[in-house]
Amino acid sequence: MSASSPLRLWAKFLLERSGSTRRVDLRIADLLTAFAAGLHSEDGKALARFLGSRKSAVDAISAASAIARQSECDDIELTSCVTPGSAVIPVALAYACENPGRTENAICRGYEAGIICGRALGGARALPKVWPSLMAAPLMSAVTVSFMTGFDEEQLVHAMALSLAGVNGRAGRPSGAPSGRWIAFAEAIGRGITAAEASGNGFRGDPDLCTEEWWRTQAGHDTIDASVLAEPVWPDVDDAEYKPFPIARQALCALQGFQRILAAGLDATRIERIEAVVPRMHVAMLSQPAVLGNRTSLLCNPGFQFACAAYAPGLLFDPDRKGATDALVEFSRRVTVTPTDEFDDAVAAGRWPARVTVHAAGNSQCEYVDRTAFKAEDKWREILRGKDRRDFFENVASLPPGSHARLWEWVKQRLAGAAA
Repeated sequence: MSASSPLRLWAKFLLERSGSTRRVDLRIADLLTAFAAGLHSEDGKALARFLGSRKSAVDAISAASAIARQSECDDIELTSCVTPGSAVIPVALAYACENPGRTENAICRGYEAGIICGRALGGARALPKVWPSLMAAPLMSAVTVSFMTGFDEEQLVHAMALSLAGVNGRAGRPSGAPSGRWIAFAEAIGRGITAAEASGNGFRGDPDLCTEEWWRTQAGHDTIDASVLAEPVWPDVDDAEYKPFPIARQALCALQGFQRILAAGLDATRIERIEAVVPRMHVAMLSQPAVLGNRTSLLCNPGFQFACAAYAPGLLFDPDRKGATDALVEFSRRVTVTPTDEFDDAVAAGRWPARVTVHAAGNSQCEYVDRTAFKAEDKWREILRGKDRRDFFENVASLPPGSHARLWEWVKQRLAGAAA
């Protein structure tokens, strides 16, 4: 094995950081909030029925991860474009039954592995060819299992190598419902669990697999961050930010800009047109027109999010946007999504900017937003403001205190109920 193997370097970093933990209780509660919301979506119910009926422990973990991920309100780290909570936390909670004292450390290390993997891919630059979270998912679940099980460096390196063998992060474009993207994500979680279990049973991978050339091939572009492979700036759990409600993160800064203009006293009925200037790499996702019954479009189209903010703010908490109306879709057509290259440096730095200009009654108002600062507590405060929101999240924030293993029992009970 080469001493300069990126996987050996990463394993060394991860093991050296053992004991360096952050409070993960908010991360766990936020992920369970996403899981509960996901069970109210049609895709989430389909995942529970399909994977929950299989009855295996790995299928249950994979189902919980995919249901939380497809809720579109799990946490995300922007420089990597990876959503670590959905891949890491269900795995850690499930393994907590056997090793309860290792949960916090395992969650922190799983997050870090996923973020460093996404950064190696170039983060959002890998889109749309490669879905960074799908690429990183088996690595995150394998590292989480490894730390829950207490692997040494050699076992950890091989678990990582086995998890990445044969992966490519290419799920194709979303089409139809329920979406096969979530099955691909669930399978990736299961793959990582199997890789770690195999390493623990003596199976060996290729620690020299992940060369710079290999990463370029996986990323599908030439602007990968090669420094991550040799001298990485190590990530932190707290680098991941929370989402306030189900939404494509690429649309969130634009929405927040529009909300600021609304809060300043804008009369939405007088809006003539709106321009949303966004990073060029986000345009393919954000420019798809809002279509009733098309969940992806209703979570991604900025104009539809603006319409909800102005006329139906509670709808933003619905993971399927089931209350969408023709009037909201019609409002969305007043919005033009314009690409720009001026935001490239901000995207690379972990900020996904948007500049929103609203034209109303002969006047223009402009807001630029390049970072959100939502906290888990803020999300729960908003959820608890109205019954329509509590219905989607089942008031996860007020779950009774208990061990991580008890939280996993709660997840399994919800899965069984949705699969019935």
